[in-house]
Amino acid sequence: MNDTYFQRMSRSLWITGNQRIAKSVLIVFGQLFLMTYSFSNTQADIVTFRFTAVVATDYGSDFEMPIGTVGTGWYSFDSNAAASLGPDSSDNLFAIYPDAIVDIHVDFGSFGSASGNSGILFIGDPVRTTGSLNYLSDTYRASASVDNGIVVPGSGGSRHSLTAGIFLQDLDLTGLSSEILTATPPDLAPFKDNLVSRPVPDAAELQINFSLPSGGSTTIGFELTSLTAVPEPSSALLIVSPAVLWWIRRCRLGIGSKS
Repeated sequence: MNDTYFQRMSRSLWITGNQRIAKSVLIVFGQLFLMTYSFSNTQADIVTFRFTAVVATDYGSDFEMPIGTVGTGWYSFDSNAAASLGPDSSDNLFAIYPDAIVDIHVDFGSFGSASGNSGILFIGDPVRTTGSLNYLSDTYRASASVDNGIVVPGSGGSRHSLTAGIFLQDLDLTGLSSEILTATPPDLAPFKDNLVSRPVPDAAELQINFSLPSGGSTTIGFELTSLTAVPEPSSALLIVSPAVLWWIRRCRLGIGSKS
């Protein structure tokens, strides 16, 4: 039986509509690609590391944050930041990046959160610590001033956050491969494989300096459990692309089934 005029017109409109949808999807996909490519290029120098830490020590009434309390956060830095100090000697290779950190945020849930927008990175591969204790270690330190948003009760009054950062130390000298900034965070394992004093133990900590009610300050170390890089914006495109391609294929198959 021949198609009626209205059947042919309906099929034509249906095909045209799906073609327009496919075309619109392609346009959106192209715009998304250009926006992501542009954003990725403008942000290419900024690297973000995300971390998780936990209270592993009972400080009693001096610092009333229970063992097992989890803190999370991130810090971002300019991977092209200039080092103010370079290699010192063959057994004391370090670099200080005084303005590298551009953003930091730490969140301890009900105890509050703290943020900052300026800080330093110190990388020693290795660095020599002198004084009463003289030793070499691979050392990584990220430190920044933060607001007083993290508040912890204790004897005599509350403690308020002043600075926050990451501290890694490995006396086996295997934790770092150079003193250069990279987009890959250090592996925590070498910094946690020997916690026996020799003359000091390895360390992998989130360190927060708190003000004391009586004046002065104290630094509390929280056990660092993860340190990972946040994917670049362009990686989001890899997630969107399959969905877009699936929709285009679906439209094409739909067109074919109606013709």
